[in-house]
Amino acid sequence: MTVQEAYKQLMYGLYALYSDREAAIIADMVVEKVTGFRKIDRIMNKHVPLNREQEYLFNSYSGQLLQHKPVQYVLQEAWFNGLQFYVDERVLIPRPETAELAEWIIKDYRLEAPGTKKILDIGTGSGCIAIALDRFMSFAKVWGWDVSDDALAIAQENAHRLLSE
Repeated sequence: MTVQEAYKQLMYGLYALYSDREAAIIADMVVEKVTGFRKIDRIMNKHVPLNREQEYLFNSYSGQLLQHKPVQYVLQEAWFNGLQFYVDERVLIPRPETAELAEWIIKDYRLEAPGTKKILDIGTGSGCIAIALDRFMSFAKVWGWDVSDDALAIAQENAHRLLSE
């Protein structure tokens, strides 16, 4: 199976579950994750065959998606304020509306003096809000809190990876 064949197969399969546009976006995400090819690379390399590992991943991801599993859980990643977060079923998928809220906070408080803000993210889940605020508001002290040990483990993993870059 070639890169283009994989893309089309998944996209057509997803038409039964999603709008044409959303199916194409999800297929793009999956093919990029499997091959490392962004959309332009996929177009230029459409006849490149998937290797055995790529085909296995593609089939696994496709099967999960066709069973209505959200793409973020299938790929175990979600983007939030330009940062790639690890997510799985132990946390909620970060919402675009929440990213807008974080952007609003960052914008409104960007000129603060160091150490002047303390922020507590209650129900931190993946840590997306706390980590984004900590990353883009160096003057603030930010904490994330959650009752779920599983969620805290994911938030700590994300914080370690995203705040040490």
